[in-house]
Amino acid sequence: MTIRIIIADDHSVVRQGLRMFLGLDPELEVVGEAVNGAEAVARAEALRPDVVLMDLIMPVMSGLEATAEIRRRGLPTQVIVVTSVIEEAAVTAVIRAGAIGYLLKDTEADELRRAIKAAAAGRAQLSPQIAARLLAETQNSRAETLTDRENEVLRLAAEGLSDQEIALRLLVSEPVVHSHVAGIVERLRLADRSQTLLLDFANRAQSHHDPTGLLDFLVAEIPRLLEADAAVLLLPEASDGRLTRRAAHNWPAAPTAACPHGAIVAFETRQPWPEQLAVVSDQLPVATGQLPVEDQSATAVTDNYQLTTDNSSSLTTDNYQLTTTFIPLLIGGGAIGVLGLGLGPPRRLNEDELRFARLLANQAALSVEQARLHRVESQGQRMERELQQARRIQMSLLPGAYPQLPGYDFAAAYESAREIGGDLYDFIDWPNDPTRVGLLIADVSGKGTAAALFMAHSRAMIRGAAQTQPGPAATLATANVQIARDNHAMLFVSAFYAVLDAADGRLTFANAGHNVPLVRRADGRVDEVMSRGMVLGIMDDMTYDEAADTLAPGDILLLYTDGITEAMDAAGNLFGKDRLVEAVRHATPATARHLIDAILAAVRAYVGDTPQADDLTIVTVKRT
Repeated sequence: MTIRIIIADDHSVVRQGLRMFLGLDPELEVVGEAVNGAEAVARAEALRPDVVLMDLIMPVMSGLEATAEIRRRGLPTQVIVVTSVIEEAAVTAVIRAGAIGYLLKDTEADELRRAIKAAAAGRAQLSPQIAARLLAETQNSRAETLTDRENEVLRLAAEGLSDQEIALRLLVSEPVVHSHVAGIVERLRLADRSQTLLLDFANRAQSHHDPTGLLDFLVAEIPRLLEADAAVLLLPEASDGRLTRRAAHNWPAAPTAACPHGAIVAFETRQPWPEQLAVVSDQLPVATGQLPVEDQSATAVTDNYQLTTDNSSSLTTDNYQLTTTFIPLLIGGGAIGVLGLGLGPPRRLNEDELRFARLLANQAALSVEQARLHRVESQGQRMERELQQARRIQMSLLPGAYPQLPGYDFAAAYESAREIGGDLYDFIDWPNDPTRVGLLIADVSGKGTAAALFMAHSRAMIRGAAQTQPGPAATLATANVQIARDNHAMLFVSAFYAVLDAADGRLTFANAGHNVPLVRRADGRVDEVMSRGMVLGIMDDMTYDEAADTLAPGDILLLYTDGITEAMDAAGNLFGKDRLVEAVRHATPATARHLIDAILAAVRAYVGDTPQADDLTIVTVKRT
């Protein structure tokens, strides 16, 4: 039975890559796409898919809000959150919102497929990273207590054991392990009022993309939820990292240059800190040294603050006093700011309130980071962010049809290995010149989702350059500039690009470190198509040689990737270029497809039952 899927992500290249990758599995079918959370909810209600792959940070409505809304409407759909990073608060927040899984976008192909199929069957699957984060969360919280067996299952999952391996370790059946995982997820779903409030807070906070409006919302809403009297947000300056007051609600005024010592300690230690300082009112000139407190005998002046000698953590102004606690805003294990909370004595935050305050602070950190990303996008840096996410997707795009040129026969074959790699072939046309066609074959270093989407990006750069540059060498040089400048993943791509003029069979080409193509002549001779150049993505100032050849009637051009020549037999010996040349020479191809079939047959005969280790890609063009 086919599993029906909706992909919800605000980046088109991510949606395209996932659609192509999922299309390789006959049991999976993408029935719709959405560019934001609100559209994902509408599509889910209209199409009733089995699974929604949901990005976490999207415009209009976040993935967290959309997940909660799908659950609220009672739709028969499972949600798997697929995002770029593990956030401190996001893991438990999305599970509580109703998601059945949480995966990173660099998840391996097999794990993503297993998670989708498990979700469609109603089973949760916890990756080791997510299980470890949930384990830490449950151990730090007494609100949702897991059973001893559930804690054991979560611990083993965090160590990287599969459900089957956990079952063997605990001497139980695999369905029992599935039941424990489901119980863990269920216990985390809105287990108490605090988590309900946290989810509502997250939903509303993530709707604020304007930084000023968001900060004002945070300092007003957090003290309301905690029944505190005041709040302040301190964020570091971009220039020197100095913590500066950015927003406040009922917080005593202080000189703008001053920062409470406890806030600095909380920021540096990444732990909550009860302050023991009294802040000077802004009505007091800093230089006078006067202290606006009733009893000055037990204080010492330190940079516009008074250090109290008792154990009461408090802020003091001319009018009132507050006990205070400073909580770091954490994201990705680091602090991005500090939240200060003030309560009128004698009230203090108890242990449960402090735990909830930390969750609110972590969610506030996530919202502040989200607002920052939206601001970056509005300043013209959206493309960079899209590229960083795009390199984590599994498959690039392949053409859906062959060129239709009279007098020429085209064929291609692509066979993926168990782990999807980064092979590519493409045909490029020019609407104003139907007698020419561009031929591209390429291979990215490495495997997996990062290599696959890096190839999708490289393909886009080459196709764009081909429309504006005069020849193959200039096309590769122009594309290389863009690929190298955006190559934060430090990958590279080999490529061969040629332009075929159908009128006279002239082939103009350039090679960026790719396997040398072959031409099988009509009389059976095999020639190499030689041109030199560095792979794309290493340096941005490369030039490429351009050469030419002519395809006569009966000649066949052969393009291929190293999956052909590096195919191995059981002893680890490579098929090699010499065997490829022999296979081409001894073939008697009547069509372009016949030559591909002959080469694949020779490779399969050589490797026998040895598992395929790399993608196999071949493109052939015969002049008839």
